[in-house]
Amino acid sequence: MKNGFYIYDSASLIKPLHNTAVADGEKCMDLKTFVGLLAEKFSFPDYFSDNLDSLEEILNDMSCLEDNNFAIMISNYADFLKSEKPSRKAALLNLFAETASQWQHVPNYPGEEAYRERADFRIYIERCPQAIEDLEELDIPVQGYLS
Repeated sequence: MKNGFYIYDSASLIKPLHNTAVADGEKCMDLKTFVGLLAEKFSFPDYFSDNLDSLEEILNDMSCLEDNNFAIMISNYADFLKSEKPSRKAALLNLFAETASQWQHVPNYPGEEAYRERADFRIYIERCPQAIEDLEELDIPVQGYLS
């Protein structure tokens, strides 16, 4: 499987990676709660702050994990980040897409391979019309449908 976004019908179809954060959209209706869940699951360092810039920096490092293979599963997507402005949700999805691409294509620039190897980074979203619409609107490709 390639890095990036996958749409799933049942969580049982997913073979989880070693480091998988599971987010229920009904409980992650704002960015702060969602990022807090990621910080807890992935043991982000103390210097992490709950903003998108800091999240991007951490997700592109992930040296806090024993291995760099990680995934995020989002269920109840229709409620995911419902309390946020649509632009914030779009920024997060674009950040995930860019991060997945970065990990897939290491080295992204000369010398990067000296401190970072390729890694798996997948985002699994439970199938719902809103998820597919959001990804299409942002021109984020879906790597596969697990049904």
